Amino acid sequence: MKKSTISLILILLSFTVFSQEFRWTAKRITDTEGQNESNSWIDYIATIDLSQVPEKAIANIACDSKYWMWINGELAVFEGQLKRGPTPSDTYFDQVDIAPFLKKGKNTIAILLWYFGKDGFSHNSSGEMGLAFQCDEIGLISDENWKSKLDKGFEYAGRPNPNYRLSESHVRFNAREGSFGWIQPGAELKGFRDAKVIGNAEDSPWNRLVARPTPLWKNYGLKEYENQDEIPDSLITYNKIQS
Repeated sequence: MKKSTISLILILLSFTVFSQEFRWTAKRITDTEGQNESNSWIDYIATIDLSQVPEKAIANIACDSKYWMWINGELAVFEGQLKRGPTPSDTYFDQVDIAPFLKKGKNTIAILLWYFGKDGFSHNSSGEMGLAFQCDEIGLISDENWKSKLDKGFEYAGRPNPNYRLSESHVRFNAREGSFGWIQPGAELKGFRDAKVIGNAEDSPWNRLVARPTPLWKNYGLKEYENQDEIPDSLITYNKIQS
């Protein structure tokens, strides 16, 4: 069998696996203050009481453009969501087993969303920032019961601007205007309001949601290492301590 034929078979098999349909009942939600401006950030909060923790709880998550997720204060997803695809008009979504982060009783799910709001060579903006979340095993979907807030701690970093090929903006965080205290269970949700429902998960302009074909990033945090002695023509490293 020719290599080209084998490659085609593998591509078709991969497409079959990742094109399996998922029935979305979640709503697409945003913040009422959001105006779909580029480089916008939204904080989302949902709470749910569980009488027991399932062995597996697959959270299906889609957004435009990137998100980070904490469950009960613990980082569960570092930089989730692929850029728009697999076609210029459709959108990928993530599938994450969140069971290891859940507990009996009250659970807090916090999601920070970053909306690029502009096109790039590898990203076609939908023009609408938002989040869709659905975990059938615990009966939680994104809807008007979620809380949201436009996060004003994130700001433009100013010039020089990123390369024109990129859809991402340079960002700085102003701790006088924002903090990460809201991700902790029981935190005071000052400034949060009911999230705004803007449509069903697969309504236009996100259209068809397709499971991502590549794994999510794995963040192992900072690791301890020792300084190296100075050696000619060598790179000297410095200590970093895991927080």
